[in-house]
Amino acid sequence: MKRYAEENVILYLVDDNELYLKVLEQKFRNTSSYIINTFSTGEKFLDYILSNPPHKHSCPIAILDYNLTTLNNLEAKDGIKILKTTKDIHSEIEILMLSSEENMQIADSAIKLGATTFIEKNDNSFLRLSNNIKWILSQKVLNLRKEHNKFAQIIFFSILVVSIIITLLLFF
Repeated sequence: MKRYAEENVILYLVDDNELYLKVLEQKFRNTSSYIINTFSTGEKFLDYILSNPPHKHSCPIAILDYNLTTLNNLEAKDGIKILKTTKDIHSEIEILMLSSEENMQIADSAIKLGATTFIEKNDNSFLRLSNNIKWILSQKVLNLRKEHNKFAQIIFFSILVVSIIITLLLFF
């Protein structure tokens, strides 16, 4: 079940705050072996995943800031629009929404559009992000085990049916 080991996690960090982006990147580099890609705009992130889709056996996770508009880029899409487009392009990418705003409407919209969670930027946000990534990985492993168990059950019952048929043929 090592298919979703840390080395298979592709982490996309999307935040317009360059300092926060660097700090978050450094924390993940110091505490994990994830493959990390950083983007200062949602549009750059979308362009990247369009031209570099995640590998089949990887676990792609995007940490997406809600407010991606800056003075230099007033036309930038907000995180909800980037989330929706991302899910339309690659639905398998897990999204953790991040925002300095505590707004339940934004959080509700993000969850309805497929975000795993909505995390407010504060002193605990890195820990919450890390815990959510671990939870995502554990869910992926659990789903793999369920698939393997279904396959094993099919093989078991197939062998059982064949054995019964052979026994009946030999008996009659």
